[in-house]
Amino acid sequence: MFADNCLLYRVINSAEDTNKLQEDLNRLSEWENTWQLKFNVSKCTVIHCTRSLTPLTHDYILNNYTINISDQHTYLGVIIHKSLSWSPHISNIITKATRTLNFLKRHGNLNKCSSQVKESAYLTMVRPQLEYASDVWDPHHVGEIIEL
Repeated sequence: MFADNCLLYRVINSAEDTNKLQEDLNRLSEWENTWQLKFNVSKCTVIHCTRSLTPLTHDYILNNYTINISDQHTYLGVIIHKSLSWSPHISNIITKATRTLNFLKRHGNLNKCSSQVKESAYLTMVRPQLEYASDVWDPHHVGEIIEL
């Protein structure tokens, strides 16, 4: 069994804060052993969310493995970027929705269907991709509002 979709974070303002986060990871490792659940460290990611030009960085360790540092990570289908910009997430969902829409357009049988069937296909397959977690990122910049 694996422990999926866990998130651990801490505001880091000092070296002491980095030590506290490492202590949190150590406690997480103890919890993991107690409950016999495993964290896949290769899927774990450290993201330094900051606008600072010189952020405090630290190598964090879980179960004797150093956790990879990344600029972004997908959590529950939402891409979290180190700058807390939603642009990577928006670009990703637009790409996926466009691919699905193009697939529907290319499908020969759908071209012969009524507009009601086409609308149902769109509402079932494309729109949910565009609306998933939209209240989290709530597009409010003109460049983020796309019409397909």
